[in-house]
Amino acid sequence: STKGDDLSELKSRQDAGNPQSMHRLLFQEITDRALRERILDHFLSEAQTQVAQRALLGSPHFAELLRMGRSRGCVPSHLNFVDDLTAKYKGSTRHAWMKIISDIDDTVESSGNKWPAGIDGRYPRHTTYPGVREFFRELQGGGEVGHLVLLSARPHICGELMEQRIFRKFAKKGDARFFCQPAVLPGDLVSGADFMFNGSLQALADRK
Repeated sequence: STKGDDLSELKSRQDAGNPQSMHRLLFQEITDRALRERILDHFLSEAQTQVAQRALLGSPHFAELLRMGRSRGCVPSHLNFVDDLTAKYKGSTRHAWMKIISDIDDTVESSGNKWPAGIDGRYPRHTTYPGVREFFRELQGGGEVGHLVLLSARPHICGELMEQRIFRKFAKKGDARFFCQPAVLPGDLVSGADFMFNGSLQALADRK
């Protein structure tokens, strides 16, 4: 099975600009609950090892002690995983594999004060806010694969129409394009219907 930084890379590439995000594969496409739990347990186990490896090797004090221990052959057995896993948990990407979760309207781009998308009329509709791309890139901290996840109240419908529309929008931004294609977590038909028929913004907020 895939482990360490390779697993983080795999999950991130699966999410970037793909309607078949890791979230959708796990919680919609995989219907066998036992299989889903085994996958999630593997993710959690790898995350613990990954973070421990980075935290330890991120300490100059520990790194020096480890160097001395290696030279004298007295590294304790319970720290052997640091040596064994360095190749797979090397941390070469220089970031923490975080996910940056953001709304779209009035957060990434202006809604143009078009209800129900939002209330900000300072910019024309769909204008990307100045500095937001640079902010997300700095927040990610490096790496070639994007970790941006966009939340949308619009429901997932047949053929991934909503997700593909967002992907096309980001691909067409020209000089103003983002440094990556995002993952998209859509709304659902239940909360969408509650808003359409009852005007319930709370249902959309709860879903997000």
